Amino acid sequence: MVRGSSPLGRAKEIVGESDELENERGNRVATARALLGAVAEGREEPAWGHAKALAKLVLDDESVQLAKAVLDAGPFALRRAIDLAETVLLRAPEGVGGVNERSGLK
Repeated sequence: MVRGSSPLGRAKEIVGESDELENERGNRVATARALLGAVAEGREEPAWGHAKALAKLVLDDESVQLAKAVLDAGPFALRRAIDLAETVLLRAPEGVGGVNERSGLK
């Protein structure tokens, strides 16, 4: 365990962040659907706009930034790895080992 952190307090914080993550996921899903819809309709210019927006949303995702920080090593790499693991578990579907299943918090 990392010094200065409370597992129960952090679990509650993670669960509280789930709404924010759902909004981010919803934005990516909506943008991906808009991209595919524009491509299917042959609208190239809007498709490129959606493609760029989707790429930015994916690259700006917290998990991408955390993964890069872990691979960069450094003094806080293990803390970033813990944050990354928490993010992955938070996003896991129920029944696949997500936070709600492990912590009992719903």
